[in-house]
Amino acid sequence: MSKKIIVSVISNIVTDQRVQKECNTFHKMGYEVLLIGRKSKNTFLLKELDYKVIRFANLFRRGPLMYFVFNTQLFFYLLFKNADVLWANDLDTLLPNFIISRLKNIKLVYDSHEYFTLSVYKKTSRKIWEKLENFLFPRLKNIITVNNSIKKVY
Repeated sequence: MSKKIIVSVISNIVTDQRVQKECNTFHKMGYEVLLIGRKSKNTFLLKELDYKVIRFANLFRRGPLMYFVFNTQLFFYLLFKNADVLWANDLDTLLPNFIISRLKNIKLVYDSHEYFTLSVYKKTSRKIWEKLENFLFPRLKNIITVNNSIKKVY
């Protein structure tokens, strides 16, 4: 029986090559992979993949409500799914993955594609993301970053 990994990302999974490469690698390693993402207005059809993909519909295209809706959908979906590993891509998918990993005692990997809070331009939004990051980060055991400069900041 293969291990199950659920990978979540809020970006467009069709154009996010890094996430696709990760999922392909997990599949080649023998994992049963489920990639969860968000439907966008211009969502293209995915080519046939070796793993399952689910995309949540969201009435909001951007802003706080888009994040709230996506993370709520992700939380409830993960609550009723079995997995051996939860893989959160960036800070915007970390909270539901973190809560579920704690509730169900599932391994969590935080994959920081960028120094997320620096990419948030609105000061109020950045403060909220920083508070979330400051709360969650010390509680994480498995963290991946894209380079040493981000690693040093963390």
